[in-house]
Amino acid sequence: MRKRYRATLQALNDDCIGRKAHGFANLEVTDDDALQIRIEMFNTPADMTHMAVLEGSVTKAPVAVATAAQDVNHDGVVDEEEAEKVSGKVFVPLDNAPEKLNLIGGKYPEADDNGFYIYQQRVVMSDLREQLLKRYGTDVFNLDNAVMYVDGVQSDVLLPKTVMSDLDKEKPYLTLPIAVGKLRKVMG
Repeated sequence: MRKRYRATLQALNDDCIGRKAHGFANLEVTDDDALQIRIEMFNTPADMTHMAVLEGSVTKAPVAVATAAQDVNHDGVVDEEEAEKVSGKVFVPLDNAPEKLNLIGGKYPEADDNGFYIYQQRVVMSDLREQLLKRYGTDVFNLDNAVMYVDGVQSDVLLPKTVMSDLDKEKPYLTLPIAVGKLRKVMG
């Protein structure tokens, strides 16, 4: 049975990056065991690659979008580590091969000189489930309980030294959340 999901992606950390990144995402689980993903982003930091991920939980614990309230160290920035405390630790990268679950090494979308990009990808769900089982011990990624993040600012953005990233301790600007949205079922 077809299911469709939509997320309205709203700015996060816009005070420190000087722009309000925003956009929307549409995901559709098709009858032929595929997940079709389309993201349109506006006003992101221009001329750079932006990592995007789906985040969820291996338990049935509800996930939520990060807000300024997650800035637990009060440095004025919600970093990756603070965000994942409410959004979960199961990551599906929205790169050129999401089913491989490799956060590093994939090709992510690049914004044009206006900060706009479109990402489209088709994922075979059986391949994704196989990798989820290997990595997280479950073959279920519940889109009804998932959050999407778009990350990344230029390296010259001045960030507090307290900004952290599990992915790259030396380059936390690559995983700084700039937009976030909760998936909502719109059909199915």
